[in-house]
Amino acid sequence: MFSFIERLQRKPRAARIRIAFAAAFIATALLALWWFAGLPSRLALSLPAAENDVAEIAAPLHILGDNIADAFRAATEATGQRNESAPSEPGAGG
Repeated sequence: MFSFIERLQRKPRAARIRIAFAAAFIATALLALWWFAGLPSRLALSLPAAENDVAEIAAPLHILGDNIADAFRAATEATGQRNESAPSEPGAGG
């Protein structure tokens, strides 16, 4: 190993930089492959928890949607009642 390092030290700076980037790229690629290989098993373990999280998130959104619908319905009813109680304008098509 020390002889390899000594040979690297004797190489020009550009060659050492190329070797350093190649080694970093290979190490990153190996770690990424290892991570991707283990990803399906980690996802399989977390799926039941993910379903619970979705249910917990959906409940407040459902409540918010209901509240918005109720507010819209109330505004529509109030506007409709106001229009029905308003006297018709003279000369308005009648």
